This record gives sequence, C-alpha cells and structure tokens, in this order.
Amino acid sequence: MLEYSDIILKKNGRWINYTPPPQIYHVYTSGNYGTVSAVPDSGIQGTEVTLYNYPIVGSSFISYSVTGATLKDDSHFDIVNSDVYVHGNFVETLQPYTIRLRYAQGTTPPTGSRGTLTLVSAEDNIWDFTYEHYNWGAIRNNNDDLLEIIDANIIGVRYLNDAFTGCDNLYHVNLFDTSTITDMNHMFYHCYALQNVPLFNTSKVKNMTQMFQDCFAVKSGALALYRQASSQAAPPTQYQYCFRNCGRDTTTGAAELAQIPSDWK
Repeated sequence: MLEYSDIILKKNGRWINYTPPPQIYHVYTSGNYGTVSAVPDSGIQGTEVTLYNYPIVGSSFISYSVTGATLKDDSHFDIVNSDVYVHGNFVETLQPYTIRLRYAQGTTPPTGSRGTLTLVSAEDNIWDFTYEHYNWGAIRNNNDDLLEIIDANIIGVRYLNDAFTGCDNLYHVNLFDTSTITDMNHMFYHCYALQNVPLFNTSKVKNMTQMFQDCFAVKSGALALYRQASSQAAPPTQYQYCFRNCGRDTTTGAAELAQIPSDWK
C-alpha cells in the first residue's frame, strides 16, 4: 500500500513506489561575549541536538534563546519541521568577590545580613551576589529557590564552609576558581537535587567534612574530586563523610560512590 508521501512512477514499463528523501533542516547559532555550537548542526525531523557554549575570558553563559524548536532541558532540543536559530546569552566580567546565581522564576533571593545582590537577567532570574570579605561561611545557605551556580570570581575568599547547605533545589554548579579556599566543610550538605560534583581546586583545602553528604542525585564528579584531593601534596586533614550518600540514587553516581574509600563516606 502506498504511503501518503509516495509518488507513483513508471520505469521501464513497470509501476514503482518512490519516497522522496526527508527534508534536512539546519541549526544556526550566534552569541555575544561567547560562541555556541550545535551537535549535529543539521538533521531531519526528530533529530536531537545538543548545544554547547564557550564564553570568552571574563564572561559567563546565562541561557539559550531558541527559535524554531523547544528546549527539552538546559541544552537539548529536537528538530521539528523548520530551521532552528539559537542565540547564546552571555554577560560580561564578574566583579571581584562576586558569585552569579540563578533562582527560581518569580522569586527574589533573600538579601541576608552580608553582601549585596544585583539583578543581572530578569528573564532568567539571575543575580550577582557580592561580599568583599574572606569569610563566606553560610553565605547563601538554606535557600530552596536557588537553582544553579553559574560562575564566581572569589579569589581571596578563604572560607566556604556551609555556603550552600540545605539548598534543596540547587541542581547544577559550574566550575569556578577555588584556589584560595581552605575550608569547604558542609559546602553542599543536604543539596538533594545536585547532579554534578565540579572538579574544584582543593590545593589549599584542609577541611572537606560532609561537603557533599546526602547529595543523592549526583551523577558524576565525586570520584574525580576524591582522587584529586586525596593525592595532592597536602591532602585535607578533615574529610569524614565528605561523600556520604553522594550519588546514591543514580546509577553512575552509585558506581562512583562504591569506589571511594569508606573513610571519605
């Protein structure tokens, strides 16, 4: 039986069915203060595309604006029936002693008793938190509206203990420079939704106690951070329960957790 799109042709006296090749659609990318790439950059209807962003030095990525398709999550969409245009939204240099944070839509982050908050993107509810001090202990803790740590410029900060403890919906943390930090204990304690463990610079860190305890949703990164911290020239002296239950509820996370020695978990 002929499909709707088939064309009936006669060749050498015989009727044959002919199906035209599927339409190929293209993905076009752009960005300010950075570039975006799409893999693949073309395909037929139903093709899944993954987006990657590359901020220039001194800028950070905020979000994608997509025309012609709908993002399924932060970086994937399916080609439908048209070309797709993707624009990367980047912002310029972070000020010293500043961390860039994404909050849930429709919420305003608490000001707290230390530091200042500046709105960077109303569309994405992104804020810069600035606090010109070396001690950032418990600086943004117990805030269920915090979703993502986008970037940070905190050279000079020494203490991040309890910084994001109890941020139940924090799901992603981008890597940022922690080369001056000495204390990370309880930094992401009880961040139940966190999906990744960044490979932070731990060269000066002395305390990593319960840093990622009960981060049940972690999919990757715990094993790499353990290997780095435990093998550096001056390993942390306090690390009990650093990865306790970290990644317990994911297949890949649990596999990594099984390879971390018991005195770290």
